[in-house]
Amino acid sequence: MALTSRKVIQVLVGTTLIGTGVALNFSSNLGLGPWGVFHEGISLNTSLTFGNAIIATGIFVTLLWIPLWECNHSYRHFCNTSMDTIKTKTWNCNPC
Repeated sequence: MALTSRKVIQVLVGTTLIGTGVALNFSSNLGLGPWGVFHEGISLNTSLTFGNAIIATGIFVTLLWIPLWECNHSYRHFCNTSMDTIKTKTWNCNPC
């Protein structure tokens, strides 16, 4: 299945909206979703920031997909991880 520019734009717009939502949710202190709680737990128990925990988890999950032969979805996960990180760093969402 070939990547069309429309699909790439849809992925980038969608992940931008999701990343913005995660960043706003984190900075509002209203609670996080399951993955957000996981990332915050990693950031609180290690020296990683919230954004770096998203990157590390994203890389780990993407590497887990390789043995499952689902590599055609890896570009979406990479975009999602990248955009979440950009949004959390833009909104300066680092835990105290």
